[in-house]
Amino acid sequence: MNTIIIKLNKMKTIKLTILGLFISITSFSQLIWNFGIPNPDNITDSIRYVISEDKIYEFNEESEIINKYSSGDFQIKIDSNQVLALNIYDNCKTCELDGTRFMIVFGRKGEISRGKINSKSKFFMIYGDLVRKVYISNSIE
Repeated sequence: MNTIIIKLNKMKTIKLTILGLFISITSFSQLIWNFGIPNPDNITDSIRYVISEDKIYEFNEESEIINKYSSGDFQIKIDSNQVLALNIYDNCKTCELDGTRFMIVFGRKGEISRGKINSKSKFFMIYGDLVRKVYISNSIE
């Protein structure tokens, strides 16, 4: 009898885990993709940033660091002909962050999408023909 109860509890845990993953993936995809479908023909330039802990690094096409900023919250403006390659990485061995950040995406037509993201290791390609600005908070305690 106890074996059946333990197996049922494990099955319940697995089902709840799958449901939680499904909800988080769905809500995250709505955060970025509720502005429409990007048109890659409009993109002629790219900008590259990496955010780790309280620093943001800007890279050129040769993957060389061209700027380094220290701040709590970050705001990146995107021109309509640019694509933003954004990597958020709070999974280093010395990081003292919990790996959750708040992100707000501002669309060109006035749309605003916001939500929490797991920042242990995330990569985004954000198209400037749809998005004009991205705000990323410091790690949430």
